[in-house]
Amino acid sequence: MLCQGGLGGRGNRAFRSSTNQTPREAQYGTFGEKKEVILELRLLADLGLVGLPNAGKSTLLSRLTKAHPKIANYPFTTIEPNLGVMASRDGERELVVADIPGLIEGASQGKGLGDRFLRHIENCQTLMFVLFLEEEIIFDQDLSLQKKAKLLYEQHQLLLEELAAYQPDLLNKPSIVTVNKKDLYADDLISEILAFFQQHKLLPIFFSGVTGEGLDEVREAVFKLK
Repeated sequence: MLCQGGLGGRGNRAFRSSTNQTPREAQYGTFGEKKEVILELRLLADLGLVGLPNAGKSTLLSRLTKAHPKIANYPFTTIEPNLGVMASRDGERELVVADIPGLIEGASQGKGLGDRFLRHIENCQTLMFVLFLEEEIIFDQDLSLQKKAKLLYEQHQLLLEELAAYQPDLLNKPSIVTVNKKDLYADDLISEILAFFQQHKLLPIFFSGVTGEGLDEVREAVFKLK
């Protein structure tokens, strides 16, 4: 309730008595409250995609659902959350998926409009962290496999820190961790990333938004969260 309504007055019928059959009395009601309010619409979705800009969340949404978000190779392509409906492989269940605009370090303090984007995550029932490595990092011969795996893990930690700084309860939501651009990773790099994440009790799911590889595993994991 935003405003308390006024109390109703009594009409002339309330003043009837044996000696006053046709009363001409009445009583005014009281005034209700008046307020000016700003209402903010927050998306309500079963699954929210969380990641840095250019993580491939919009591409993932378009592959998992029939949504057609704007997709381009530059940061903050997505400036408004997009929704799509994802069906299970047997077609018997459906989930609403929200593509949340990319978060950056300091998002919880409003950098990159992050505080606006984080509000939508509050109403998502489950979360999917979408991680990725830039191509120059993937193919950098001077970086060890362990260093690349560590950079990916630190990306996940950054996202967790921003969620916790904005609203600690967000970390209590069921979640899965995915890694995009599987088509670019060598087998030894995938093995190193899996081993590094498993040390921290995480098991990321690799997929490719371009080729579609791994999307069935992603879909299956999401429906297991519900």
